[in-house]
Amino acid sequence: GELALLEGNPRSADLLADGSLQTLYLSKSAFETLSHEAPDIGQAIITWIAIITAQRLRSSSEALRFAASE
Repeated sequence: GELALLEGNPRSADLLADGSLQTLYLSKSAFETLSHEAPDIGQAIITWIAIITAQRLRSSSEALRFAASE
């Protein structure tokens, strides 16, 4: 849901957990309010999303490179 938070679109994936977990929900409007009232927190969230997205992109690129080499 992190990309949905930025884009305002529905989530692109679901999660299936093997055990118990705690989740949090932050709507786009609540995120915008938070970012306005506490810019340092908003920036930290955006930085976290960028790091996660970069890691996923790197992993996908490596998987495609491996598949192409077979």
